Amino acid sequence: MSIKTILRMLGIGKALAFLWIPLSFLHSQTFNFEEEWRWAHFTTEHGLPSNQANQIIEANDGTIWVRTTNGIAWFDGYHWINVSSLPSATITGISHSKGDSVIVQYIDTVYVGNRSGFKPLKINIDIFKVVVSNEEYLILDHRFTLHKFSHDTLIHYRSPAFYLMSERKNKVWFIADSGLYKRTLNGDFQLLQSKNNYFVVNDVDENINGSGLLAISRPMEHRGIWEWDSSQCLLHNKTENGNSVVTLSINNNGDAICVYQSGDVRIRENRTWANLNYIPEQIQHSDNLLFSSTGDLWSVTKKGVYLFRASATTWSYLSENTPDLRNNINEILLLKNNDLWLGTGNGLIIYSSSGDKRWIPQINGTPLHAVTGLEQDIDGNIWISSGSTFHGAFQSNGRHWNHFEIGNDPSNTMIHKIRKDHKGNLWFLGLQKISSSQTENEPGVFLYKNSTFTPWAVQYNLPQRRVYSFAEGLDDAIWFATAKGIFRWKLDNDIPYSQQQAWTRWFHPELHWGRVFTITIDQQNTVWFGDQDFGSGLGKISPLGTVEYLTTNDGLIDNHVNDLFIDSSGTLWITTNGGLCSYNNGVWNIYGEKSGLTCPILWPVKAYGDKIYVGTSGKGLAILDRKTAHSPPPRIIMNQPVIDDASVLLRWQTFAFRGELPSDAIHTRHRLNNGAWSSWTTNRSLTFSNLEPNSYTFQVQARGVYGQYLDIGSHVSFVVLPPLWARPIFFIPVGITALAFLFLVAIYINKKIASDAAIRKSEEKFRAVAETTPSALFIYNRDSILYANPAAVLLTGFSTSELLAKNFPDLLHPKFRNGTNTAEKPTLQREVKLVRNDDSERWINFTTKEISFEGMPATLVAVFDITELKLSEMQLRALSFELSRTEERERRRLATYLHDTISQNLAFLKLRFRTLTKTFAIPNEHKQLHELKNIIESLIADSQTLTFELSPPILNELGLKAALDWLCEKTEEQHGIRCRNEFDSQGQSLPYELQRMVFNALRELMTNAVKHADASEITLTTQVDDSTLTLTVTDNGKGITTPPQLAQSSRRGGGFGLVNIRQWVATLGGSLQLCNEENKGARVTITLPKVHIFQAQSSL
Repeated sequence: MSIKTILRMLGIGKALAFLWIPLSFLHSQTFNFEEEWRWAHFTTEHGLPSNQANQIIEANDGTIWVRTTNGIAWFDGYHWINVSSLPSATITGISHSKGDSVIVQYIDTVYVGNRSGFKPLKINIDIFKVVVSNEEYLILDHRFTLHKFSHDTLIHYRSPAFYLMSERKNKVWFIADSGLYKRTLNGDFQLLQSKNNYFVVNDVDENINGSGLLAISRPMEHRGIWEWDSSQCLLHNKTENGNSVVTLSINNNGDAICVYQSGDVRIRENRTWANLNYIPEQIQHSDNLLFSSTGDLWSVTKKGVYLFRASATTWSYLSENTPDLRNNINEILLLKNNDLWLGTGNGLIIYSSSGDKRWIPQINGTPLHAVTGLEQDIDGNIWISSGSTFHGAFQSNGRHWNHFEIGNDPSNTMIHKIRKDHKGNLWFLGLQKISSSQTENEPGVFLYKNSTFTPWAVQYNLPQRRVYSFAEGLDDAIWFATAKGIFRWKLDNDIPYSQQQAWTRWFHPELHWGRVFTITIDQQNTVWFGDQDFGSGLGKISPLGTVEYLTTNDGLIDNHVNDLFIDSSGTLWITTNGGLCSYNNGVWNIYGEKSGLTCPILWPVKAYGDKIYVGTSGKGLAILDRKTAHSPPPRIIMNQPVIDDASVLLRWQTFAFRGELPSDAIHTRHRLNNGAWSSWTTNRSLTFSNLEPNSYTFQVQARGVYGQYLDIGSHVSFVVLPPLWARPIFFIPVGITALAFLFLVAIYINKKIASDAAIRKSEEKFRAVAETTPSALFIYNRDSILYANPAAVLLTGFSTSELLAKNFPDLLHPKFRNGTNTAEKPTLQREVKLVRNDDSERWINFTTKEISFEGMPATLVAVFDITELKLSEMQLRALSFELSRTEERERRRLATYLHDTISQNLAFLKLRFRTLTKTFAIPNEHKQLHELKNIIESLIADSQTLTFELSPPILNELGLKAALDWLCEKTEEQHGIRCRNEFDSQGQSLPYELQRMVFNALRELMTNAVKHADASEITLTTQVDDSTLTLTVTDNGKGITTPPQLAQSSRRGGGFGLVNIRQWVATLGGSLQLCNEENKGARVTITLPKVHIFQAQSSL
């Protein structure tokens, strides 16, 4: 866009014949991605089915549709409407359909619909891809055949076809017959041809004017970007041949953007491709780009959907390349001939409608630097001044410049501003030179009238002469904003003239701050003022003289006010350090950075027609177009109130139009039942507590990017009910409930009486049985014994009263009190010792059961005296032990006899036989004598083996460990089975009789393993601790599979067999356990309590 065009748009008139310098504008707004205010971000919080978006299209009616990994949605201008009526399967694509409809394609089905709903497209064909072209469906099936479907008729169209794509209405491309085709209203148009019928198209797009782009990655000779205009003549752009293209799009102006797989982004403006200086994440990571018909750019990513509002034209700018002091605009003046004059930080800039521009850095050899005052007098002369760099004022008559000395001390008189009154007179507002500190000698105000300067401040005795601003009231009063408050000069015709009576002053503390920097007066004669430093907001003085302040809580964009201006409609324009805003009849509009303002620090403001001219601090002149600076207010969605008695939780959501503001940045205010409005905040929830019973209406207003809001806002009604007991509806159900309760109480009492009688009768029966039973019975709870029968008294030796003062565990021997908690095990049976009243001890067997006694939970204990039985068991163990000792003595005697008598005789017989054979020279080969010799040697070996089996001498001489080692060695030698002996050294201290029994038991178990387990390894383990003796035999064989094996009594030659082992173990109060896993071995474990062993031994 040319400078001349911009200036014509701004309404600037004739050109001046001065040296002009080209104007530097901001980059094209199409790709000015660094302007963050243009970006909007939409996620699941805005209604998207998922943040992972894949595709975006614009329907024929302008509706934007997006496809995500979790379904599709359409954009209603505020947020996304999720289409929940479609199947939940994965959607493979969306495209345009007829009218305002879109096509939604799944792997095996196709749906067609619009915002009102969807229906399946019923075509009897295996659909791979379907689009709409020329108001008929074009279908590609899985056999690479292209069909047309119209009026319920399917027609074969082309075969083979390999590609079908549609990005916009009636824009369809396909590959067939060795070429890439575009389908048009006039038929198919071949764009490219390939020898091998093979094209890989990355993306394609065409705008409404027929200009388009095509990205191809195969074949190699066609790789890159292809471009065409309305002539449809394709040009291969040789420079755009980077990595594979991810997505591209072109707008209706021909501007285009292309994202590569490498992350590079290329843009095209005026048919020229270039890199982006700033690549935003929203573009670099895009999976699909779309220029909408409005010129805005949509981008879908894995983090949601982004909108770049490229079409927004609220602001335009006149600026220089930065940094440049000429971009600091201190004053604005539009002349009668529509020439635009700007006072900048480095001289004057003058624009004309022809596009000419003149920069005046100095006048008559005087550097201008900061120009702060500009005005045109009634004769058409232009006056300029500065509050900081040059004194006096310069005047231009269009041909040459004249300098005017002002005041009694001209060199120290700086003119901050020049203002014109309604008569055309000029007022020069003076400041003392910055280098001077004598503020009491400020120059004050000078009136230029009839080509003469008058020291008005001196003539009329202005109390404060450091003046920043001037305003004229409807009543001819003159107002001054000064360093020490506001002064008004007005003559009262009813009072004789007096300068002192003419002045009225407003100062601190009536004003929040002493200094006032700017002042103006509206059509209702209300005075508006503000100051840039203190930040007290926008002040106003009513016609009655009362002072009031409006701040950001009321709608002001920022509390630091720099300049004020009233336009022809009566609207007050306010520049601040946070942007521009306007105020009219209680309605605020704000124009901050979110509206496109590139610099929020503003000073001068002027309104000319529909344009608002604002000077920025460093970004040049900003021009607001009031025609485009409007949009609908945000949408408010009220959630249902959460009512809890007299407390109510209220929550609401807000959505700005087209994402102009992030939802969490939208300011809202609220009120309850038409009460006072709250301050503007970003809160989205509120809790009211202790509300009186009543009906309530909660109203919320939301302020948009320009401060716009609906007066009615959005509301929700709710009712806080009185306490339940205070509600009329309470009494009927409560009365019925009370009667029902009394009726139930009567029934309960009647049943209770009958139940108590039954319980008493049952207890009487129980007592009758308990009194006569020979077993002792106790009933107790956690505190004490509740009942004890006569047998319990006889057993314990305590009286009934003494028993009722105890608890059952107190009667037991301290050693047995643990483990009697019935809470852990309601039914319990144990053998324990009971301590009688005379301290004697009795063995008892008791059983417990949880019962209800006299309406309370309790425990019933049945106790039997087993002392005699225990004594019999001990005697039996002693007899068994003695029998075992007797058996061992006999074994030793037999073994001694075998060794000393039979074995010796056999040895002598063998010796004599050998002597005889030598004496009579009998040959060794004599068969009968050889057999006799073998028999004698076998008898000797059998006698030795039997001697060891009856009573191994090694056990008598070296102890249990050596005997077991011998047994393992013998087993390995005879059977080839590896055998290990893991012996606890404490086993050597066991009594000899017990060592003998242990040896016999382990030998028997080991023999069974050898005979039945088919094992290759056997392990003997002996463990002795303080209370038990543990014997274990483990093998790695096939396990014991048949129970009869366990019942074998004894093998040939002696030993006791498993049955005898079980009896021996039981006699000593021990246990035998068999752990068996088929085909993985067996483990036999014998556990003997040492106390029983030594009791049995000591009883002998």
